[in-house]
Amino acid sequence: FSAHGVSPQVRHNAELRSLDVIDATCPLVAKVHQQAKRFAREERTLLLVGHEGHEEVEGTYGHAPDRTVIVETVQDAERLDLPSDTPVAYLTQTTLSVDETKDIIEVLERRFSN
Repeated sequence: FSAHGVSPQVRHNAELRSLDVIDATCPLVAKVHQQAKRFAREERTLLLVGHEGHEEVEGTYGHAPDRTVIVETVQDAERLDLPSDTPVAYLTQTTLSVDETKDIIEVLERRFSN
């Protein structure tokens, strides 16, 4: 598997096909996957800041698909249809810089108190 990681479904499919797997998932990405699972267990809505379709975002999304919303832009953050008291946690695609995410994070922090 690539450094960007994969979803549990991809791992499962590889096992079903008895594929030899080399897991090159970056430790930082693996940490994000663990956080996604933890936040989902805590029944938080995960706001995943990243690019839809990117391998890392797909992998992270796959760890908590029922609880994850992908946020790509400031406009996405502004338009989220969630009550302001919704328990949320946000994670970012590790390949994005702080400069690329800071405006989105500012909107999320303003909109959600949890």
